[in-house]
Amino acid sequence: VNLPHTWNAKDMQVKADAFYEGVGYYRKTQFFGNELKGKRVFLRFEGVGANTEVYVNGKLVGMHRGAYSAFAFEIGTALKLGAENEIMVKADNASRSDVIPVNHNLFGVYGGIYRPVWLEVVPDVSMEHFILDARADGSLRASVRTAGNAEGHVLAVSIRGLKDGKPLRTLQGKEQVSCPLATSGRETEFTCKWSDVKVWNTEAPELYVARLELKDRSGNVIQVREERIGFRTIEFFPQDGIYLNGTRLIVKGINRHSFSVDGGRTTSAAMSRQDALLIKEMNMNAVRSHYPPDEHFLDMCDSLGLVYIDELSGWHGRYDTETGARLIREMVERDVNHPSVILWSNGNEGGWNTDNDSLFCKYDKFQRRHVIHPWADFDGLDTHHYPAYLTGVARFTN
Repeated sequence: VNLPHTWNAKDMQVKADAFYEGVGYYRKTQFFGNELKGKRVFLRFEGVGANTEVYVNGKLVGMHRGAYSAFAFEIGTALKLGAENEIMVKADNASRSDVIPVNHNLFGVYGGIYRPVWLEVVPDVSMEHFILDARADGSLRASVRTAGNAEGHVLAVSIRGLKDGKPLRTLQGKEQVSCPLATSGRETEFTCKWSDVKVWNTEAPELYVARLELKDRSGNVIQVREERIGFRTIEFFPQDGIYLNGTRLIVKGINRHSFSVDGGRTTSAAMSRQDALLIKEMNMNAVRSHYPPDEHFLDMCDSLGLVYIDELSGWHGRYDTETGARLIREMVERDVNHPSVILWSNGNEGGWNTDNDSLFCKYDKFQRRHVIHPWADFDGLDTHHYPAYLTGVARFTN
């Protein structure tokens, strides 16, 4: 159901943006069995434009603001097990400054659910989030955040080739490494090194699959997470540039929007692959969007060898500190393990809230990828992308 906001033609200039605004309602009936008793149930969204309210059996279980980031609500306490349940999502695409500070005419704001939605069921003790930093020398640093009483539980990690499925071995000849989990509410960190690793780069984007197994006190595997990774090292040197695996990286790229002529902001993995191949065919090696893209586009960048600049959504307006902080966390936590991501961008031209700059490194604590302010000379990296005739002259004449 689409209910456009009403506006008066007499004050059209004042309420022009209302033409683009609308509210959509999605309802679905779902049966949940008694086998979910004692487990945690999440409803996960990859992208909803732009203000979201979620109701389960008439009960509000969560609200979210921001159109291009992934978020989730735990809905287990609102469910009736062994019965039908109604899930309703209200999507309001009104563009308020704390939601998505953009110009409608330039950005094209679309409402509704336009990225995947799914249910996730996990045990009471589970992995909430993990960071994997695979370096070109074969070293792997990992951090895993768990929920529940993880005392006595063990985390086991193994890595296999994506193409051939062959397991990697550590320098000690092991195919799997394990460590005890920290107590509830803390993150478990560990480091190991793997031999015979092929590095990821734009010409030969070699990928591996990291498998994380959570084992209970009896040694039973209660949860498994798998993530594609690439062994590569990104470094930034002021007045020199970005280095990939020890070689200076010349970035040649283009900006891309997640857009389909027949789906609006809803795209497909096939379209992402087509776009990534087109960029490669134009002899480019980099791409940027003005918001976190569909994750399947990052998957294509990982697979085909494109480096990506991951940007906080916005246009020429900055988020307030609280909203920006939440959206940065959602963006970085979703994308931190993609080898294609080489830079974080704190908003577009003039949309920088400098109070939030440090948060990128907080959530990207191992790689600490460089943060840019597009169209500015910030933190040692000049991103003026509309150079005038005299751009840079002062540097050479002073």
